[in-house]
Amino acid sequence: MLKVKHKMYKKMLVFDGNHLAYRNFHTLRSLTNPKGLGIGCVFGVIGSIKKAIREYPEHRIVFCWDTRPKVRKELYPEYKAHRGEKPEWFAQLMWQIEQLKDGLRHLNVDQYQSEGYEADDLGWYMSSVRCEEYPDGETVLVTSDSDWLQLVDDDLNVRLYDPIKSKKYTNKEVCSKIGIQKPRELAMFKAITGDKSDNVPKIPRFPTKLALELSHHCPTPNRLDHYIGSADPNPPIKMSDKWKQSLKDNMDMIQLNFKLVYLGFLEPKKIEYTKGQDDVQMLKAFYKKHGFKSYLGEMAKQELIRGVRPGG
Repeated sequence: MLKVKHKMYKKMLVFDGNHLAYRNFHTLRSLTNPKGLGIGCVFGVIGSIKKAIREYPEHRIVFCWDTRPKVRKELYPEYKAHRGEKPEWFAQLMWQIEQLKDGLRHLNVDQYQSEGYEADDLGWYMSSVRCEEYPDGETVLVTSDSDWLQLVDDDLNVRLYDPIKSKKYTNKEVCSKIGIQKPRELAMFKAITGDKSDNVPKIPRFPTKLALELSHHCPTPNRLDHYIGSADPNPPIKMSDKWKQSLKDNMDMIQLNFKLVYLGFLEPKKIEYTKGQDDVQMLKAFYKKHGFKSYLGEMAKQELIRGVRPGG
Protein backbone atom coordinates (compact mmCIF):
# COMPACT_ATOMS: atom_id res chain seq x y z
CA MET A 1 0.00 0.00 0.00
CA LEU A 2 1.17 3.53 -0.87
CA LYS A 3 2.55 5.49 2.09
CA VAL A 4 2.24 9.25 2.33
CA LYS A 5 4.70 11.38 4.28
CA HIS A 6 2.30 12.58 6.92
CA LYS A 7 1.33 11.69 10.45
CA MET A 8 -1.46 9.15 10.76
CA TYR A 9 -3.78 9.57 13.73
CA LYS A 10 -5.14 6.96 16.09
CA LYS A 11 -8.64 8.45 16.04
CA MET A 12 -9.87 10.21 12.91
CA LEU A 13 -12.96 11.81 11.40
CA VAL A 14 -12.61 11.25 7.65
CA PHE A 15 -14.89 13.61 5.70
CA ASP A 16 -16.21 13.02 2.18
CA GLY A 17 -15.54 16.59 1.05
CA ASN A 18 -17.25 16.80 -2.33
CA HIS A 19 -20.39 14.95 -1.31
CA LEU A 20 -20.97 17.15 1.74
CA ALA A 21 -20.10 20.27 -0.22
CA TYR A 22 -22.66 19.36 -2.91
CA ARG A 23 -25.39 18.61 -0.37
CA ASN A 24 -24.85 21.85 1.54
CA PHE A 25 -24.57 23.89 -1.66
CA HIS A 26 -28.09 22.90 -2.66
CA THR A 27 -29.54 23.02 0.85
CA LEU A 28 -28.25 26.53 1.55
CA ARG A 29 -28.44 28.08 -1.94
CA SER A 30 -29.91 31.34 -0.61
CA LEU A 31 -27.06 32.10 1.81
CA THR A 32 -24.67 34.80 0.52
CA ASN A 33 -21.57 36.60 1.79
CA PRO A 34 -21.26 40.42 2.15
CA LYS A 35 -20.44 40.67 -1.58
CA GLY A 36 -23.63 38.86 -2.53
CA LEU A 37 -21.89 35.64 -3.56
CA GLY A 38 -23.34 32.30 -2.60
CA ILE A 39 -21.54 30.80 0.38
CA GLY A 40 -23.97 28.19 1.78
CA CYS A 41 -21.71 25.28 0.90
CA VAL A 42 -18.89 26.67 3.04
CA PHE A 43 -21.14 27.62 5.95
CA GLY A 44 -22.94 24.27 5.94
CA VAL A 45 -19.84 22.08 5.77
CA ILE A 46 -18.17 23.98 8.61
CA GLY A 47 -21.39 23.44 10.57
CA SER A 48 -21.13 19.70 9.86
CA ILE A 49 -17.56 19.76 11.16
CA LYS A 50 -18.65 21.42 14.38
CA LYS A 51 -21.47 18.92 14.75
CA ALA A 52 -19.14 15.97 14.24
CA ILE A 53 -16.60 17.35 16.70
CA ARG A 54 -19.28 17.49 19.39
CA GLU A 55 -19.95 13.79 18.75
CA TYR A 56 -16.26 12.84 18.51
CA PRO A 57 -14.17 15.45 20.40
CA GLU A 58 -10.98 13.34 20.50
CA HIS A 59 -10.75 12.64 16.76
CA ARG A 60 -8.48 14.36 14.24
CA ILE A 61 -10.33 15.81 11.24
CA VAL A 62 -9.23 14.99 7.70
CA PHE A 63 -10.95 15.78 4.40
CA CYS A 64 -10.86 13.70 1.23
CA TRP A 65 -11.57 15.34 -2.13
CA ASP A 66 -12.56 14.09 -5.58
CA THR A 67 -10.64 14.86 -8.72
CA ARG A 68 -11.80 13.89 -12.21
CA PRO A 69 -12.64 10.14 -12.12
CA LYS A 70 -10.06 9.39 -14.81
CA VAL A 71 -9.12 5.94 -13.48
CA ARG A 72 -12.71 4.65 -13.51
CA LYS A 73 -13.38 6.18 -16.91
CA GLU A 74 -10.40 4.30 -18.27
CA LEU A 75 -12.09 1.11 -17.09
CA TYR A 76 -15.57 2.15 -18.23
CA PRO A 77 -15.90 5.27 -20.45
CA GLU A 78 -19.62 5.56 -19.63
CA TYR A 79 -18.93 5.99 -15.91
CA LYS A 80 -20.96 9.03 -14.81
CA ALA A 81 -21.44 9.90 -18.50
CA HIS A 82 -25.18 10.37 -18.02
CA ARG A 83 -24.54 13.56 -16.08
CA GLY A 84 -23.80 15.35 -19.34
CA GLU A 85 -22.68 18.97 -19.53
CA LYS A 86 -21.94 20.82 -16.32
CA PRO A 87 -24.94 22.93 -15.18
CA GLU A 88 -24.69 26.71 -14.86
CA TRP A 89 -24.36 26.51 -11.09
CA PHE A 90 -21.34 24.15 -11.24
CA ALA A 91 -18.79 26.99 -11.49
CA GLN A 92 -20.30 28.56 -8.37
CA LEU A 93 -20.01 25.24 -6.52
CA MET A 94 -16.35 24.91 -7.52
CA TRP A 95 -15.65 28.45 -6.34
CA GLN A 96 -17.24 27.70 -2.98
CA ILE A 97 -15.23 24.48 -2.64
CA GLU A 98 -12.02 26.46 -3.17
CA GLN A 99 -13.12 28.90 -0.48
CA LEU A 100 -13.91 25.96 1.79
CA LYS A 101 -10.49 24.38 1.23
CA ASP A 102 -8.88 27.68 2.21
CA GLY A 103 -10.94 27.91 5.39
CA LEU A 104 -10.21 24.32 6.38
CA ARG A 105 -6.47 25.05 6.42
CA HIS A 106 -7.07 27.49 9.28
CA LEU A 107 -9.42 25.07 11.08
CA ASN A 108 -6.54 22.62 11.56
CA VAL A 109 -8.01 20.19 9.02
CA ASP A 110 -5.72 17.97 6.92
CA GLN A 111 -6.80 17.57 3.27
CA TYR A 112 -6.08 14.82 0.73
CA GLN A 113 -6.69 14.26 -2.97
CA SER A 114 -5.25 12.05 -5.69
CA GLU A 115 -5.40 12.90 -9.39
CA GLY A 116 -7.81 10.59 -11.21
CA TYR A 117 -9.35 9.15 -8.05
CA GLU A 118 -12.37 9.94 -5.92
CA ALA A 119 -12.85 10.79 -2.26
CA ASP A 120 -14.27 7.26 -1.83
CA ASP A 121 -10.87 5.77 -2.70
CA LEU A 122 -9.12 8.06 -0.23
CA GLY A 123 -11.68 7.22 2.46
CA TRP A 124 -10.75 3.57 2.00
CA TYR A 125 -7.05 4.44 2.05
CA MET A 126 -7.23 6.52 5.24
CA SER A 127 -9.22 3.91 7.14
CA SER A 128 -6.96 1.07 5.92
CA VAL A 129 -3.70 2.80 6.88
CA ARG A 130 -5.09 3.73 10.29
CA CYS A 131 -6.06 0.09 10.87
CA GLU A 132 -2.51 -0.98 10.01
CA GLU A 133 -0.76 1.59 12.18
CA TYR A 134 -3.27 1.78 15.05
CA PRO A 135 -5.27 -1.47 15.29
CA ASP A 136 -6.85 -0.23 18.53
CA GLY A 137 -7.77 3.19 17.08
CA GLU A 138 -10.98 4.32 15.40
CA THR A 139 -11.95 5.80 12.05
CA VAL A 140 -15.28 7.55 11.65
CA LEU A 141 -16.27 8.20 8.03
CA VAL A 142 -18.36 11.37 7.76
CA THR A 143 -20.65 11.27 4.75
CA SER A 144 -24.21 10.62 3.61
CA ASP A 145 -22.96 8.75 0.51
CA SER A 146 -24.10 5.11 0.69
CA ASP A 147 -21.01 3.92 -1.24
CA TRP A 148 -18.93 4.43 1.91
CA LEU A 149 -21.14 2.08 3.97
CA GLN A 150 -19.16 -0.89 2.63
CA LEU A 151 -16.13 0.34 4.60
CA VAL A 152 -17.84 0.05 7.98
CA ASP A 153 -16.20 -2.72 10.01
CA ASP A 154 -16.78 -3.25 13.73
CA ASP A 155 -13.75 -5.53 14.01
CA LEU A 156 -11.47 -2.78 12.67
CA ASN A 157 -13.27 0.05 14.51
CA VAL A 158 -14.42 1.74 11.32
CA ARG A 159 -17.81 3.47 11.70
CA LEU A 160 -19.81 5.92 9.62
CA TYR A 161 -21.54 9.11 10.73
CA ASP A 162 -24.14 10.79 8.52
CA PRO A 163 -24.11 14.49 9.51
CA ILE A 164 -27.27 15.21 7.49
CA LYS A 165 -29.35 12.67 9.43
CA SER A 166 -27.20 12.75 12.61
CA LYS A 167 -27.11 8.95 12.36
CA LYS A 168 -24.29 6.60 13.31
CA TYR A 169 -23.65 3.33 11.47
CA THR A 170 -22.00 0.19 12.77
CA ASN A 171 -22.24 -3.20 11.04
CA LYS A 172 -25.73 -3.70 12.43
CA GLU A 173 -27.15 -0.44 11.03
CA VAL A 174 -25.53 -0.93 7.61
CA CYS A 175 -26.85 -4.46 7.24
CA SER A 176 -30.31 -3.41 8.40
CA LYS A 177 -30.40 -0.50 5.94
CA ILE A 178 -29.30 -2.47 2.85
CA GLY A 179 -30.52 -5.97 3.71
CA ILE A 180 -27.06 -7.54 3.54
CA GLN A 181 -25.26 -9.57 6.23
CA LYS A 182 -21.86 -7.86 6.09
CA PRO A 183 -21.07 -4.28 4.94
CA ARG A 184 -18.51 -5.42 2.35
CA GLU A 185 -21.27 -7.37 0.56
CA LEU A 186 -22.63 -4.01 -0.65
CA ALA A 187 -20.06 -3.95 -3.48
CA MET A 188 -21.17 -7.28 -4.91
CA PHE A 189 -24.82 -6.29 -4.55
CA LYS A 190 -24.17 -3.14 -6.60
CA ALA A 191 -22.13 -5.13 -9.13
CA ILE A 192 -25.31 -7.10 -9.86
CA THR A 193 -27.99 -4.42 -9.41
CA GLY A 194 -25.98 -1.44 -10.68
CA ASP A 195 -25.71 2.11 -9.39
CA LYS A 196 -27.87 4.62 -11.23
CA SER A 197 -26.17 7.65 -9.67
CA ASP A 198 -22.81 6.67 -11.23
CA ASN A 199 -24.24 5.14 -14.41
CA VAL A 200 -23.07 1.66 -13.41
CA PRO A 201 -25.23 -0.80 -15.40
CA LYS A 202 -27.36 -3.57 -13.91
CA ILE A 203 -28.70 -6.98 -14.91
CA PRO A 204 -32.19 -6.15 -16.20
CA ARG A 205 -35.04 -7.13 -13.87
CA PHE A 206 -32.79 -9.25 -11.66
CA PRO A 207 -34.59 -9.97 -8.33
CA THR A 208 -33.28 -7.83 -5.47
CA LYS A 209 -33.75 -10.60 -2.89
CA LEU A 210 -31.73 -13.03 -4.99
CA ALA A 211 -28.99 -10.42 -5.50
CA LEU A 212 -28.76 -9.97 -1.72
CA GLU A 213 -28.47 -13.72 -1.14
CA LEU A 214 -25.81 -14.06 -3.82
CA SER A 215 -23.84 -11.13 -2.37
CA HIS A 216 -23.58 -12.98 0.92
CA HIS A 217 -22.64 -16.41 -0.44
CA CYS A 218 -20.53 -15.04 -3.33
CA PRO A 219 -18.97 -11.71 -2.22
CA THR A 220 -16.64 -11.56 -5.27
CA PRO A 221 -17.22 -12.14 -9.01
CA ASN A 222 -14.84 -15.14 -8.99
CA ARG A 223 -16.85 -16.78 -6.23
CA LEU A 224 -20.05 -16.08 -8.13
CA ASP A 225 -18.64 -17.48 -11.37
CA HIS A 226 -17.58 -20.64 -9.56
CA TYR A 227 -20.96 -20.93 -7.84
CA ILE A 228 -23.13 -20.72 -10.95
CA GLY A 229 -20.84 -23.18 -12.74
CA SER A 230 -21.02 -25.68 -9.89
CA ALA A 231 -22.88 -28.98 -10.27
CA ASP A 232 -23.79 -29.09 -6.58
CA PRO A 233 -27.17 -30.89 -6.32
CA ASN A 234 -27.99 -29.05 -3.09
CA PRO A 235 -26.84 -25.44 -3.56
CA PRO A 236 -27.33 -22.99 -0.65
CA ILE A 237 -29.40 -20.74 -2.91
CA LYS A 238 -32.22 -22.00 -5.10
CA MET A 239 -32.08 -20.21 -8.42
CA SER A 240 -33.99 -20.77 -11.66
CA ASP A 241 -32.13 -21.61 -14.86
CA LYS A 242 -33.35 -18.27 -16.21
CA TRP A 243 -31.47 -16.22 -13.62
CA LYS A 244 -28.44 -18.51 -13.65
CA GLN A 245 -28.17 -17.97 -17.40
CA SER A 246 -28.63 -14.24 -16.92
CA LEU A 247 -25.67 -14.19 -14.54
CA LYS A 248 -23.55 -16.16 -16.99
CA ASP A 249 -24.47 -13.82 -19.85
CA ASN A 250 -23.58 -10.75 -17.77
CA MET A 251 -20.49 -12.03 -15.96
CA ASP A 252 -18.12 -9.67 -17.80
CA MET A 253 -20.30 -6.74 -16.78
CA ILE A 254 -20.46 -7.92 -13.16
CA GLN A 255 -16.67 -8.21 -13.01
CA LEU A 256 -16.27 -4.69 -14.41
CA ASN A 257 -18.92 -3.27 -12.09
CA PHE A 258 -17.17 -4.80 -9.11
CA LYS A 259 -13.94 -3.03 -10.04
CA LEU A 260 -15.85 0.26 -10.24
CA VAL A 261 -17.74 0.00 -6.94
CA TYR A 262 -15.49 -2.03 -4.62
CA LEU A 263 -13.56 0.54 -2.58
CA GLY A 264 -9.97 -0.62 -2.31
CA PHE A 265 -9.73 -2.20 -5.74
CA LEU A 266 -8.46 1.10 -7.17
CA GLU A 267 -5.62 2.21 -4.91
CA PRO A 268 -4.39 5.83 -5.26
CA LYS A 269 -0.89 5.96 -6.73
CA LYS A 270 0.06 9.43 -5.56
CA ILE A 271 -1.64 11.51 -2.89
CA GLU A 272 -1.50 15.28 -2.51
CA TYR A 273 -1.52 16.33 1.14
CA THR A 274 -2.26 19.74 2.65
CA LYS A 275 -1.63 20.02 6.37
CA GLY A 276 -4.03 22.10 8.44
CA GLN A 277 -2.98 24.74 10.97
CA ASP A 278 -4.75 25.98 14.09
CA ASP A 279 -4.66 29.67 13.12
CA VAL A 280 -7.21 31.63 15.15
CA GLN A 281 -6.55 35.03 13.58
CA MET A 282 -6.69 33.72 10.01
CA LEU A 283 -9.89 31.84 10.84
CA LYS A 284 -11.45 35.00 12.25
CA ALA A 285 -10.52 36.87 9.09
CA PHE A 286 -12.05 34.09 6.99
CA TYR A 287 -15.31 34.19 8.95
CA LYS A 288 -15.46 38.00 8.70
CA LYS A 289 -14.79 37.90 4.95
CA HIS A 290 -17.81 35.67 4.40
CA GLY A 291 -20.09 37.16 7.03
CA PHE A 292 -20.22 34.13 9.35
CA LYS A 293 -21.36 36.08 12.39
CA SER A 294 -22.60 33.04 14.30
CA TYR A 295 -19.21 31.31 14.00
CA LEU A 296 -17.44 34.49 15.09
CA GLY A 297 -19.75 34.61 18.10
CA GLU A 298 -18.84 31.03 18.99
CA MET A 299 -15.14 31.90 18.82
CA ALA A 300 -15.67 34.90 21.09
CA LYS A 301 -17.45 32.74 23.69
CA GLN A 302 -14.67 30.18 23.59
CA GLU A 303 -12.07 32.90 24.10
CA LEU A 304 -13.96 34.24 27.12
CA ILE A 305 -14.15 30.74 28.59
CA ARG A 306 -10.38 30.41 28.18
CA GLY A 307 -9.84 33.81 29.74
CA VAL A 308 -8.73 35.51 26.54
CA ARG A 309 -9.88 39.08 25.83
CA PRO A 310 -12.04 39.16 22.64
CA GLY A 311 -10.01 40.44 19.72
CA GLY A 312 -6.73 39.73 21.51
